[in-house]
Amino acid sequence: MTQATLNRWSKREHLSNKPLDCAFVYGNYRVIYNIGGQYSGSPYHAPGFNSPIGNGLRLRAQFSRR
Repeated sequence: MTQATLNRWSKREHLSNKPLDCAFVYGNYRVIYNIGGQYSGSPYHAPGFNSPIGNGLRLRAQFSRR
């Protein structure tokens, strides 16, 4: 994810269901661009979230079908 997306994600509502633009990297050979990323979990887990690269987080990735 870009630094701008990381900054937006770090400041957003923890329980927001709106995905942000990300890329998914698998190993050294597979990259999928333009996936949607968001926090995943319940309000009981949300207080520990501070950024998508921080501590205590669960993430959800949405891959589009083509």
